[in-house]
Amino acid sequence: MAWNSWNEYGCNINDDGFHKVGQPLVSLGLSDLGYRYVNIDDCRSDKQNRRNLTTKEIILPKQFTRSG
Repeated sequence: MAWNSWNEYGCNINDDGFHKVGQPLVSLGLSDLGYRYVNIDDCRSDKQNRRNLTTKEIILPKQFTRSG
C-alpha cells in the first residue's frame, strides 16, 4: 500500500511535507501493516498544449534512507 501526496498537498508537495508523512509510516508501525511507499503524485509535468508535455524538476534535498 502507499500514501499519495495529491489529496493532502496537490501541487505544493516539498521536501518537508514528504518527510513529515514518511517518518510516521514507520514510527507508527504502518510499514508493518503493508504501507511501503510515499508517492509524489501529479504536477511533475505541465501540459503546455495537447501534444507537448514538459517535465518540471522536483528538488528533494534531504537524504533518503530505506526505512522498512
